[in-house]
Amino acid sequence: MINGKPHVLLMFEFWRYGQEHRGIACHDLYFKGSLESTGLAHISCAYFDANRLIVNGEMHQAPDRDQMIQATLALCQQRRPDMILYEPVWKNQNPPSPPGILLARLAWELKIPMVGLLHDTGPCACDLYDVYYPMVDTVLVMDARPIPGRVPSRKFTMELPAPYDSRIVYPIPDREKDIPVSFVGTIPGDGNREWVFDLQRDGIPIHIVTTCRNQNPENADGIAVTLSPDDYYALHRRSRIVLNFSGDVRKGRLFEGMLCGALVFETTKSVTSQYLSAGYDYVPYTTYGDLLDGLRYYLDHDDARQQIARQGLETAQQKYSARAIWSRLFEIVQEKHGRFA
Repeated sequence: MINGKPHVLLMFEFWRYGQEHRGIACHDLYFKGSLESTGLAHISCAYFDANRLIVNGEMHQAPDRDQMIQATLALCQQRRPDMILYEPVWKNQNPPSPPGILLARLAWELKIPMVGLLHDTGPCACDLYDVYYPMVDTVLVMDARPIPGRVPSRKFTMELPAPYDSRIVYPIPDREKDIPVSFVGTIPGDGNREWVFDLQRDGIPIHIVTTCRNQNPENADGIAVTLSPDDYYALHRRSRIVLNFSGDVRKGRLFEGMLCGALVFETTKSVTSQYLSAGYDYVPYTTYGDLLDGLRYYLDHDDARQQIARQGLETAQQKYSARAIWSRLFEIVQEKHGRFA
C-alpha cells in the first residue's frame, strides 16, 4: 500500500503486437488508462517487448532484457506491489513476455498476488497460458467464449469486459449527437456485419468506419481507416444509435456505445443477455428485417430511443465502469490474500 492505496504492477506489451510501427498497445488504454482514471491505485508498468519500466510516472529504459528483468525484480523487492496483472505474450519470434522465471520468483518468493489476463480463449491463447498457470491466483477473462476445461478449477475466474478510461469514454448531451447510426469495426467479422451496407442501401443514415478484411477498401461502402482511441470514442459519443454484432463473443463495442450514451442494437444470438437486460438496456434483433424496422422506429421516436439509451448508460456505469470493474478485482484479491486490508 502507498498512502492508503494499493500498488498495482501492470505487465503488458508496450507496442501493439510487439511491433513499434503499429503504435502503442490497447492495454495502455484498457488497464493503465482506466485505472488512472479511477484514482484507486498507484501504478507501475513493466513492458518487456520495449524494455521499459514506469515508476512514479517516470519512464526508465533498460539497455537489454536481462537488465529489464533485474530492474523489475528490484522494484518489486523495494516497493512490494499488492497485485500484479499481466497477459502472457509470445509471438513475432519475440521471447515470451513477461518472463516466466521472473513471475515465478515474484509469486513464490515475494508472495505477490498474480492476476492473469486471458484476453482470448482460443486454442493458441490457451497453449501459451498453460505455461503460466502455476503462477496465477486469479484468471480475468475478457473473451466471452466458453472457457476451456483446461482452465484449472482451483483458479478463481472472473468474466468481465475490459475497463474503459472514463476520461475518453463518456456521454455527451443528446443535442451534440450528430450521427444518427454508426458502426465502427472490421468487416467481415462476428455476426452479420455485412448488413450495415444493406442498411445504407435501404436508406438508413448510417456512418460506417471499417477496415475490410478480404476486400479492397476502395470498393467498400465505408471508410477504411485506422482511428486513434480519441477519434474512435468520439464517433461513439456523437452517435445516437450504435450497432453491434456480438455472436458468441462479448464485444467491447456494446459497453463502449452504452458508456458513450448511445442506444445499442444487439443480436438476440449474442451472450449480451447474460450481462444486460434486452429491451431495457439495449434493443435486441434477430433478422435483418427486425434490425431495419427497429432502426426506423427509434430514428422516428427519439424519446423512446433516449429512454433505453439512458437506462443502458446507468446500468453500464453501475456494473461495468472502470471503477466498478477495478473495485471488484481488488475485492477478489483482498478476499484471497488480505493484501489490501
